Amino acid sequence: KSYRTKVVFGTATSSDDASGTVIRTAALDQPLCGSELTRQAQRELGVIEQIPPSVSALKRDGVRDHERVRRGETIDRPPRRVRLDGVELVEHSDAEATFILHCGAGFYVRAWARDLGEAMASAAHISELRRLSASGLDARGAMTLEELEAMTLEQRQGQLISIGTALSNLIPVMEVDEQTALALQNGQKPVFEGEAPSGELASAILVRRAEDQQLVCVASLQARTMVDEDGVEPDGGSQLEFKVVRGFRSDVALR
Repeated sequence: KSYRTKVVFGTATSSDDASGTVIRTAALDQPLCGSELTRQAQRELGVIEQIPPSVSALKRDGVRDHERVRRGETIDRPPRRVRLDGVELVEHSDAEATFILHCGAGFYVRAWARDLGEAMASAAHISELRRLSASGLDARGAMTLEELEAMTLEQRQGQLISIGTALSNLIPVMEVDEQTALALQNGQKPVFEGEAPSGELASAILVRRAEDQQLVCVASLQARTMVDEDGVEPDGGSQLEFKVVRGFRSDVALR
């Protein structure tokens, strides 16, 4: 996913955004410096430990954290492993800065801004947040409700993205012959001799039939070692085995 967010320094809030109440103030020692701001913003990349905001949709014993906070309960939030892939500083003023973040699922931009404020020996919360992309789709292809309402039903249907197109933006695509496609559709686990998409094993790949581009399934590829009757692995003895995760109707094509 990617987000554009504006961070306001000097105050921390109960929700880590502008909707919460101010719980702490800590003015910056000096106006924001772009190089130092970038250095602190990029101080942790990759898999990191992050404490979620108090006001979140996380559940404990069937009750969401934001419901507990509104009841006046104190939330104990253990850190969670999340992934931060990149941070770009777009612009800044004396006490505000706008960033674009690229991250994985479960990442909280609000929590990241809160921690950035502490790293800058201050406090911070976000005042704006917009999701730019998720799962291979981005805001450039989005439409407003007003635009959709002004369209006919046929025009709206013309804006739909096929499941094949959406998935091919997200996971590797692999073409198979008709025999392999039929085996997968019948629930079998055919083996594939060759390299996996992108040269590595994939937890999810989109399989389509080479002959007519019909979608076959979403599958995983697992290495299977071949041995002879003496238990010796011959040259080229490693094969890849398909495991179907989700199948498709036989008439669904990737367009």
